[in-house]
Amino acid sequence: MVYKEKDAQLEDNRSTAYTFLGVGIAGLIFVILFALDIIKLPMADYMRVIMIVVMSVLFVIFLGIGITHFRKINQMSADADMESRRTSEIMEWFSSNYTAEEIDHVSGADSEPSMEQRYFIRSDKIAALLHAKFSGLPEDYEEHILEKIYAAYYSDNNE
Repeated sequence: MVYKEKDAQLEDNRSTAYTFLGVGIAGLIFVILFALDIIKLPMADYMRVIMIVVMSVLFVIFLGIGITHFRKINQMSADADMESRRTSEIMEWFSSNYTAEEIDHVSGADSEPSMEQRYFIRSDKIAALLHAKFSGLPEDYEEHILEKIYAAYYSDNNE
């Protein structure tokens, strides 16, 4: 599973809300102008009525979806803030208690010549340390934090 941060989910939700609202409003404006015969399209009267009804329903549904997504924004914003604080707390705890050299020494990664093997050894050790301190984290979130810690400790510049 790939973890998607709550901030990214919030932005996706926000853009979805704006898109559906925009399309819904623009569509209803078009339907109103068409119904008032300001926008003229050549078609039979019965087709005109069917088009007005069907398009009105469609654009009202779009508005409903947009409004639904806007209602979720406040809760998602609170969740994103909470996740951000939690991530910062975990990262600060880890950096104040462990160094890259300690992890390498304790895990035995400093004696492994293969870069791939060092990655797996280090990752396993970081995962064990995280799980010992923060055992209730969802697996995908824990792996996300692990990758952030690994990147901070063992980026290409620090290798």
